[in-house]
Amino acid sequence: RRVLFRSGHIKMALEIASGCLELHETIVKLLAGLNRWREVASHCERFAASNVKIDGCLIKGLSSKNPFPGVPASKYLHADHFGNTREDELKGAELKLDRKTAPEALLRLPYTMMPYYLRALRLEERYHVSEICISRLDDYVSLRAGAIGQSIYSHFAWLSDERDKLRQTKDEREKADNMYANTEYEKAAKKYAACLLIDSDGGHCQFTDGSSCAGGRLHAILHCNRAACFMALKRYREALTECTAALRIYPRYLKALLRRARCHNRLERFREAETDYQRWLEIVQQGKEDDSNIVLDACIFDGPHTIKAKEVNDVQEEIG
Repeated sequence: RRVLFRSGHIKMALEIASGCLELHETIVKLLAGLNRWREVASHCERFAASNVKIDGCLIKGLSSKNPFPGVPASKYLHADHFGNTREDELKGAELKLDRKTAPEALLRLPYTMMPYYLRALRLEERYHVSEICISRLDDYVSLRAGAIGQSIYSHFAWLSDERDKLRQTKDEREKADNMYANTEYEKAAKKYAACLLIDSDGGHCQFTDGSSCAGGRLHAILHCNRAACFMALKRYREALTECTAALRIYPRYLKALLRRARCHNRLERFREAETDYQRWLEIVQQGKEDDSNIVLDACIFDGPHTIKAKEVNDVQEEIG
């Protein structure tokens, strides 16, 4: 609660001093500490887009004041890319940079914010964007090393580790998905767990039951996929634990909520099952009525807008 309180005050300060690098760095670190990676990526991208305004301004005698030395003028990213949209509304939260604009955004961030942005891209499963950003950053660092010397590399000691984690994440996830598709549920569950452990070397916490909570879309889906594996193996208690881990990341993750309801049902925990079923229906109904009120804890990739009428009818029939 104290961290959230501090975060709110920093956002208020940013309304007054929107160009203060230190404030932006602080808010990104706070969001990362809360494992709110979608917001980390969104804040970095919006801040970077605002920095396009200084392209070509700090030259000649003012070049020493340029916070992003050696960065060429933007070709694709514009200062008004996000318009008047807000991060805490569905329309604003869904806006993301693509493979052309994201690399230009990355180079318009302070060095200290870059690792957070790249990690956020990976944990939000924006792999293709992350790959091209890393490649562009490699090129930039090489060029700067030629201009100012090898000291530039000290700012990017983390980059090779993030590159390795991106490769491992993609490989492990793909293997796990293939195993699941081939009904190798036990092996798939272990492989999903291995993918979760890629981020186990710091920067995130663990639940008391030992499950990972690095956060982000990636980890929510990995836990939910493990739940599917355990349900196929009729190991409903383990599946329930995985669903709960996913819901700790996104409390409105509908697929995880529905799977947990079904696990409760199989375990004859009918009161808990009904609670989860009703919560699922409530979230769907709220989203259908007014999606503009969906806030930052909403599960954008599996929200009410993804649910069809037939699925609602099926769930209502399950409740009986």
